[in-house]
Amino acid sequence: MNEEEEAYLLDRVWRKRKNVKNTWSEVSKFPHVFLANAPLTFGHSQLVVPARPGTDSVNERTLFRSAVDLIEDVLEVFKTVFGNGKLHARAPFQKLAEDTYSYGKYIKTLILRTSADDDPDTKIKFHLVPYFESNQADCHKRFHSLHSAPPNEKGGMIGWLGERETQLDNWLVDGFPGLITLDQIGKDVWKLPELAKRLKQAWPR
Repeated sequence: MNEEEEAYLLDRVWRKRKNVKNTWSEVSKFPHVFLANAPLTFGHSQLVVPARPGTDSVNERTLFRSAVDLIEDVLEVFKTVFGNGKLHARAPFQKLAEDTYSYGKYIKTLILRTSADDDPDTKIKFHLVPYFESNQADCHKRFHSLHSAPPNEKGGMIGWLGERETQLDNWLVDGFPGLITLDQIGKDVWKLPELAKRLKQAWPR
């Protein structure tokens, strides 16, 4: 990771300890929340809780327990920032909303323990995915395109998430269409550093 990449990653962090030095090597030692660079939806974030240095007994259960309060705080931030249904509908975040198909009211947050590269003996990761009316409509449409079910029956969320992940993997592995990098898109098009500032301002004091 070069200095520019590290600086951009730090720009996406919207929760960290106040007394941590402003370097990624320091931030990554403590619980932190940052905006994912390949967003499933508007505001898709990742919470990482590493084992504390010098801890003799660390396991998945203790790390999970230490993450609960932070998850509750993230839910409160999302409710505060997205609850009015306006932020993702106006500049400078309209392009992010368009590319993530995130429109309408904020409904809830999906809490996903799905990271393939975390080691429960050293850290635990959660994806925190704001879920909007447009996402719910996509799930509903997908479900009814595959199943003969009454119109009011809901489903398809896991399949929808799988399709979104496939699209994101295409961006990450094969590159985003055009010459621009995903980091450049996150910074200059989706304005993730600015969104991180908005979320940080709403963090419970």
